[in-house]
Amino acid sequence: METKLAKSEETREKLVDDHKKKLATHDEGLREIRSDIRQVSNYIEKAEAEARAARLSSLLTGLLEGEDADALDQAMKDGTLQEKLKSATKAAVSEAEGKPKAAPKEEKPKAKA
Repeated sequence: METKLAKSEETREKLVDDHKKKLATHDEGLREIRSDIRQVSNYIEKAEAEARAARLSSLLTGLLEGEDADALDQAMKDGTLQEKLKSATKAAVSEAEGKPKAAPKEEKPKAKA
């Protein structure tokens, strides 16, 4: 009777050890999968950031190329170039981030004092 119990105990211990080894193997596999997911996620974030930067650069270049050189010179002289660049940059950033363009503000004629 004791021999059967001893054999049963040995069998149980062997099964428990085998199960622990399988769990350790699965845990290692899960760690590798999580690591792969993090790497892919980081790659995607980097690619998205690079794509946004490229779109922004392209949009800003297009905005400046579309401007008349004389108009840019005049804007530099009267101090409105910085404002033009700010608004163009905001619009380009919004577009690069996929936000809808804001409706252009209509300039009101300035009343003479």
